[in-house]
Amino acid sequence: MTIPSGSSYSPYAGGFGAGSGGMSAQDADAGLEASERKKRADGVKNAFKAAENANTSGIKSAVDALRL
Repeated sequence: MTIPSGSSYSPYAGGFGAGSGGMSAQDADAGLEASERKKRADGVKNAFKAAENANTSGIKSAVDALRL
């Protein structure tokens, strides 16, 4: 395939969200922010669960020690 001189041909024109159907920058930012909020919420939930498990383990260890 020959490209006429002076043309602005690009094999990528029209791909990767260019034109209709693409994601706007605002939509992308909103999606990233929602993802970060979920990561933080999951992190807090996991931290509470770890603390609860550690406390449960501590109580079990104390009970086992008292049984000896």
